[in-house]
Amino acid sequence: MALRKAINLGWYRGTDGKVLERILVNSARSMDMTPHEVALVMAHFLENLADELSKGRVIRLPGFGMFAPVAVEHRKQSGVMKVYPSFSPAVGLRNQVDVCCPPNKAGVIALTKHRKRHHPASRKDKVGSRVFTAMKKLRQNINADARKKGMR
Repeated sequence: MALRKAINLGWYRGTDGKVLERILVNSARSMDMTPHEVALVMAHFLENLADELSKGRVIRLPGFGMFAPVAVEHRKQSGVMKVYPSFSPAVGLRNQVDVCCPPNKAGVIALTKHRKRHHPASRKDKVGSRVFTAMKKLRQNINADARKKGMR
């Protein structure tokens, strides 16, 4: 049986970090893996998902939804197209959230803040950032935490 120690994701703290930690720990229990191993798989999965999207490919996850690159005309520059990632939840995911989640404004507030903080115009200093840089840092944090806990 794999160890079930809590995982420290480094820079990813607060309520969001606790939710992600709970997801990783529960997934680890289901798969007889450590949370660190599941977190590494997640980091690689997300990096590869971003790579496929950036190549113009559509990714369907049955029962969950679909990711796709979507071209949108720039609002202020006629004829200029920008390509953004988009997600469409599957009916099963929509129904599960609708039935199980009480209505609240926390999600709307969190998404609004996230969109403002991650809008390209608001992050001129992050023009060269990519998913792989964030996932590389996440993997480094996961491996450091595993070494610290004597798991590697």
